[in-house]
Order: sequence, then C-alpha cells, then structure tokens
Amino acid sequence: MLKEHTHKTNKLIEIVEKHKHEKYIFHLFINGTSILSARTIQNALSIFENHLKDRYELKVIDASKEKSYVMKEHIIAMPLLIKKYPLPEVRLVGDLSDTIKVTRDLFIV
Repeated sequence: MLKEHTHKTNKLIEIVEKHKHEKYIFHLFINGTSILSARTIQNALSIFENHLKDRYELKVIDASKEKSYVMKEHIIAMPLLIKKYPLPEVRLVGDLSDTIKVTRDLFIV
C-alpha cells in the first residue's frame, strides 16, 4: 500500500514539475448569475491566483446563453470546470470550495 502511494505521489510531482512554467487553460461552465455561480467563479479565481499566478486563462461560459457550446462539450452538470491544457483534460463538478481536492485533481499543487 505504501509503495503504491509513493508511486502516485512521485507521478504527481513529475507532472507538476513538467508543467510548472506552462499556461493553463480552463473553461468554467455556470448557469446564470446565481449565488452558486458567483461563488464558483470566486473560488476558481482564488485557487488560480494562489497557485498559477499569471499562468492561467479562465473562460467563463454561461450555459443559459451558450447552449450550443454546452451541447458540444457534453455538459450534464454545473457548475463544471474543465482543464483544457495541459493535458490530460480534467473535469470537476461543484463550487470548487475544496481547494486541496481541486489543486490535486488539476495537478497544480
């Protein structure tokens, strides 16, 4: 068990090191101007400013206004953050309030 955990940790460190100077591209799908949408945007900006200062691009897409794009991306739940670059693409559903989980899952620790 410890050996498997060490391998996963080493793999995460390798990925982070490989991409530490690259620009990250994110698409955040929200639904209108709700409190949940506002909180999710604020949480995303806080995480990215703290961990990717000047190395990220965030595109916020309002699903109520961009229905064709929502269908193209196969969005079934919101709010949804998609890390487009660097690969692999990662999708996270929710308000992004769990900073530790978000940074770990996006490989930006």
